[in-house]
Amino acid sequence: MNPGASADFPTQRRAAPLAVDRPFARRYWLDACIGQGGLATIYRARDLEASTPARLVALKIADTPELPDEARMAMLAREAECLERFNHPALPSLIDAGMAEGWPF
Repeated sequence: MNPGASADFPTQRRAAPLAVDRPFARRYWLDACIGQGGLATIYRARDLEASTPARLVALKIADTPELPDEARMAMLAREAECLERFNHPALPSLIDAGMAEGWPF
């Protein structure tokens, strides 16, 4: 096991779970996988419901299969609650959250 790693938080990289260049959650178009952490993968996506057609967003998908869906949803819910409390240029704005195709986002 890597230093600082634990069984609760795997540190090995995994393949991006979703193919890109396709729609997701009926609202987003996945352009590219732009980052991956211990618990989630971040995609560059376009918001198809935005008033600006090319509005780019970062879409975080909790894709750690070692954790049950309830734990992944709770993690994202806590993060969403925190983001809703703050309005700062260094923090992303929360525009949507939910479950699509079996993935919490």
